[in-house]
Amino acid sequence: MDAVGESRIPRSSYGAVAGATHLGVTPFNSQTGVPAMYWNDSQWTGTEYSAMHGYNDIASNTTPLVKPAQIDAANLDSKGWMNSLDAHYSNPELNNIRGDLHLINSDGTKGALLAKNVSPSEAWAKTKEWAKTKGGC
Repeated sequence: MDAVGESRIPRSSYGAVAGATHLGVTPFNSQTGVPAMYWNDSQWTGTEYSAMHGYNDIASNTTPLVKPAQIDAANLDSKGWMNSLDAHYSNPELNNIRGDLHLINSDGTKGALLAKNVSPSEAWAKTKEWAKTKGGC
C-alpha cells in the first residue's frame, strides 16, 4: 500500500484546480515536490483516505475544503484556508492514523522521507516546517 500517497495540502488534482492553486499558496500549488503521507501495510486500515478528507463520518466536522467554489462560498482567504487545514489535521478523530511523510518525486513516485510513523497532526507540522524552508507558510 505504500505506493499510494495522500498530499498534506489539497492542490491541483484530477484536472480540477484545487485549494492551494486557487489561493496561490506556495510552495503547495504543485503536483510534485510536495509532502504526502504514505501508508505501508502495517499502517493501512482502510479508513485513512476517508479520514484525511473528512468523509464517511470521520472527522467530518472539520472536512477540508478543496474545491475553489467551496473555498469561495466559505469566504476563506489563504490564511483562513490554512487555519481550516490546521483544524482538520489536529482533529482528535485522526489521532490513531499513522503514516510516513515523503516528498512526491517529479515522476509522481514516493520520494525522500521527511518523517516516519507520524499522525496527521505531526505530518502537518512537519509539512509547515518544510514549507518555511521553501519560502512559504
